[in-house]
Amino acid sequence: MVALKFLWLWKENVATADGGTITNALVAGWAYDPVSIANGASLSVDQTLTGVAVADFVLPDFSLDLQRLALTARAKSANFTSATFLVAL
Repeated sequence: MVALKFLWLWKENVATADGGTITNALVAGWAYDPVSIANGASLSVDQTLTGVAVADFVLPDFSLDLQRLALTARAKSANFTSATFLVAL
């Protein structure tokens, strides 16, 4: 199964550089099989994530090698995240 995951960190989080505990974090994942993306093009995927707010930090992860793709994510609006796959030339 191909999976797209988001690590959601909200404002009260504390992350330490030495590998300490991250608090107030949620990992959520969904099955997602991306279509072919042309050179120089991008594809955005929106997903509901209840509780996420625009100021929250969202980190994407994908279960397969991205090869020439870049993957970014953001909290798009209240309760919605957006992941973008971008073909690197």
